[in-house]
Amino acid sequence: MKDSSAGYRQLFSKIRLVIDHVSQGFSFIIAPHGSGMTVTFNLPGRVATALVILLIVFIAGIAFVGVTYTKLAFLALETSNLEAENDALREENKKITVLEEEIVRVDKIRRQIEAWAGIVPGRPPDGGAASAHSLIPNGWPRRYTYAIMKQFHAQRPLYPHGMMMPASGWVSRTFLGDDASKPMHPGVDIAASVGTPVRCALEGVVKSAGWDDIYGNLIVVEHSESLSTVYGHNDKILVKEGDHVTKGQVIATIGSTGRSTAPHLHFEVLKKGNPIDPELYVRFTSS
Repeated sequence: MKDSSAGYRQLFSKIRLVIDHVSQGFSFIIAPHGSGMTVTFNLPGRVATALVILLIVFIAGIAFVGVTYTKLAFLALETSNLEAENDALREENKKITVLEEEIVRVDKIRRQIEAWAGIVPGRPPDGGAASAHSLIPNGWPRRYTYAIMKQFHAQRPLYPHGMMMPASGWVSRTFLGDDASKPMHPGVDIAASVGTPVRCALEGVVKSAGWDDIYGNLIVVEHSESLSTVYGHNDKILVKEGDHVTKGQVIATIGSTGRSTAPHLHFEVLKKGNPIDPELYVRFTSS
């Protein structure tokens, strides 16, 4: 502390000495190298003091401008870096927005599939694990939403000497005969949206048209003494018992009545009262 106090005292004494000299005035002497006349400029104390003050102000101004410019340069650099970071954040936000839209789209599709399949979130279909086996016949899920799978569907031409496909949609379950290892499925399921037209596969007479506890709104069409077709789970029945129907005539609309987990048409072919594989008569849309 004593050394610093002594240093300050020396500095102030030198400043005071300079001020005393300046206040007394001073002279500028210009002397050439070698021989020649010297020129002397005598400055009064007031003029000398004013020049010193101006010099100090000039040096302070230069220092202030330098410091200000340096700060502005740093601020400009920082602003440029922030703008670059903002641009990067905008790009990331765009990606996040796209991902959020995709998540919403996928979630919508998931909910559509659950609605079509009759799945209640958080609960296995049909209320337990025992139903899992019935959901995977032939290695495929039991129900597909037509809204998702319709891009794979192509309307097939009518058979000139056979049955036509009774509805436009996706074959979600095929015929499965009497097999001890798997539950029997006596027909073909065609998944489609509610209201899709159901057409008579072949000319015949409506043998029955009404409610069935299993197949819901059910239609049976007799084509000969030994051949009949069955149309189950309909939403609306458009014919009545005894009506003569032609091949391709709309007889109902697809629904989800009876024991059904999603909108679809259950189509059977009966020969002498026994179910046989409908693919023997109908060329269904292939996956």
